[in-house]
Amino acid sequence: SDLFGSFAESTCAALVIGSSVGISGGWDAMVFPLIVSAVGVFVCLLASFIATDLKPVKGESQVEQALKIQLISTTILMIPAVYFTSISYLPGSFELNATVGDDVFTIK
Repeated sequence: SDLFGSFAESTCAALVIGSSVGISGGWDAMVFPLIVSAVGVFVCLLASFIATDLKPVKGESQVEQALKIQLISTTILMIPAVYFTSISYLPGSFELNATVGDDVFTIK
């Protein structure tokens, strides 16, 4: 339950940052954390299938190896998935506006 709480809090924080007025990323940039999480769920399901069905655990001594296979396969599958998701949903550039006192700063 602690892991789920941390996941939910970080997702909410990313959504708040993505929807803040100072970031001109649009709808795609705001929902990007949710899209990455959704892609991660499907990648984890596929990696779980790889670790449990293609190379099932026969004994207690193989549990660690199965977990390592699942971790490595998830990493290998998630890297290109996040790359293509980023290309599809994030804008080519961001513009951040910050106000300090009477001065307005724009970071591109």
